Amino acid sequence: MREELDFKALRFFTTLYRLGNVSLAADTLRISQPTGSQLLKKLRDYFDDPLFVRIGQRMTPTPRADNVAQTVFAILQLVDNALPDNPEFIPQASTRNFTLGLTDISQMTLLPPLQAHLRQSGAEGITFSVLNIDDQTPAALESGKCDLAIGYLVDMPDNFYQQRLFNQLYVCLAAKNHPRIRSTFTAEHWHSEKHLAIHVDGTGHGDIDKLLTTHSLPRHTAITLPSFLGAGEIVSGSELIAVVPGQLARHIVSHYACRCWPLPFTLPEIVIRQVWHQRLHRDRGHIWLRTLIARLATENCKP
Repeated sequence: MREELDFKALRFFTTLYRLGNVSLAADTLRISQPTGSQLLKKLRDYFDDPLFVRIGQRMTPTPRADNVAQTVFAILQLVDNALPDNPEFIPQASTRNFTLGLTDISQMTLLPPLQAHLRQSGAEGITFSVLNIDDQTPAALESGKCDLAIGYLVDMPDNFYQQRLFNQLYVCLAAKNHPRIRSTFTAEHWHSEKHLAIHVDGTGHGDIDKLLTTHSLPRHTAITLPSFLGAGEIVSGSELIAVVPGQLARHIVSHYACRCWPLPFTLPEIVIRQVWHQRLHRDRGHIWLRTLIARLATENCKP
């Protein structure tokens, strides 16, 4: 059974047909002369014809080579014209929609500066759809339902790319007028005050109680929320305290009557990442988006 021809062999045929010299054809295609000789043998075996014979200093095509040359030229021309280069991404001319997987924290702190940048740069044709980060986020990235996920993401599969955006610490949030937490936040406050707890599935924030238990830091939980969205309003209007990431604390303090305090003990830093599937790694629009988010995260989201 004859070995199938590939584009490399066909390009060698057209180059040798034009130049009449195996060494020159190989140099032109940036391959070695032995590789060129192997391609010529492959072509000869496929067409069952010498294709090129030496006459003087030149490899001259046989009638069979002349017969197939126009077909080979047409095939390569069709392929080259039908497979354009990866086009440049111009944000100001794009109407592309990107689907982002975001934690509620990123929805509050990242989306506003992202929209402001699009407006200021004249790229308002670009739109975003937002999905909540959850246990299905890896599958959504893999299937194409989600283009990019941003947050405290752990245990992602190997076929994903990850970029660290910044590190941050957990802090304690309390109302400005809290009757007992005035000038400092102590370990005694931690144990005596009631807590607002937040458990977010699909992110590392869901494991905060495991982390606290590991460090022998139990808490008296009065309310448990499935997201951070109501934390500022509840804490500012009550005597509850809450452990939240520094990025969120900065946002809440600027919008609610709250103060944030360093914890009276040490917890590991949170690593905030953006994650994407390998199939989008070289997509120019996706590269633009990742680069922009990395810059905005550094400028606006780092506590």
